[in-house]
Amino acid sequence: MVRMIYNMSMKIVYAVPYIEVEFGQRDEGYKLYLDKARCVFETKKSSNNGASSDGYFGPVRPLRYVEVPFDSLEQEYKDKLNNENGVCWTENDWRPKFRSEEFDIV
Repeated sequence: MVRMIYNMSMKIVYAVPYIEVEFGQRDEGYKLYLDKARCVFETKKSSNNGASSDGYFGPVRPLRYVEVPFDSLEQEYKDKLNNENGVCWTENDWRPKFRSEEFDIV
């Protein structure tokens, strides 16, 4: 992982890590957003709806996101974000190559 150096003209993606907890904890990849407000709103909503009697599937708690430069994403995720209304899922084992520090969602 390489820390980001910000450029004011850089297009940013907001990446929220997800997990599944049932018989143990398993990483479920990231949910990527082009819009920060939508990222925060939907992450809070998903966190509240993720718990069930069988376990939990949702954003990692405490809620957080990292900023990732759009240009550093693999082409498949760029295409999905542009074609799927600004939101997409990554593969379970995906990790950002370049990212910011973590930001808490409160």
